[in-house]
Amino acid sequence: MASSSVFRSSSAAGESGAADGSPSSSSSAAAVVSSSSSYFDDQGSILGKGYRLPPPEIKDIVDAPPLPALSFSPLRDKILFLKRRALPPLAELAKPEEKLAGIRIDGQCNTRSRMSFYTGIGIHQLLPDDTLGPEIEVHGFPEGAKLNFVTWSTDGKHLAFSVRVDDEGTDSGKLRVWVADVDTGGLDLCSNRQRSV
Repeated sequence: MASSSVFRSSSAAGESGAADGSPSSSSSAAAVVSSSSSYFDDQGSILGKGYRLPPPEIKDIVDAPPLPALSFSPLRDKILFLKRRALPPLAELAKPEEKLAGIRIDGQCNTRSRMSFYTGIGIHQLLPDDTLGPEIEVHGFPEGAKLNFVTWSTDGKHLAFSVRVDDEGTDSGKLRVWVADVDTGGLDLCSNRQRSV
């Protein structure tokens, strides 16, 4: 009889709360339901599931292009503004890649995968009063070109750099070397220049 009374008293304590102030099972369940409601938005969908865009103000901050990288000509009379993206596109991160000795390789372009790249080149003349002349933009890139390894010629009249274009099933997906005229911003494939010599 004593044991049954102890059981009844302990059950009552479980329903109304323990004597030491710890929450009862019913209040614990209520707390779980309350906390789980924070995982749902106003439409009832679970937060964190699916692709969600932040507010425009946050998106503009994250996607704002960083300051360009700079490169001076050998004669120190011109300066390059190498333009970049803030973050790589998702398509770049999702591309298949080969792995060899700890190196990730993009088999389509025959180069390392997930490399940072430039999206454009601007050329400015350095004027005697330490200001910049108008920008000459290097033009003629294939659409979606990714630029790397930009190098000046020794006389400062040309630029050489590699260009990658993601175009599956065509040769344009490979790594190519292009040459730009610094005075005009015009482009030419290095292989075309070799054939014309």
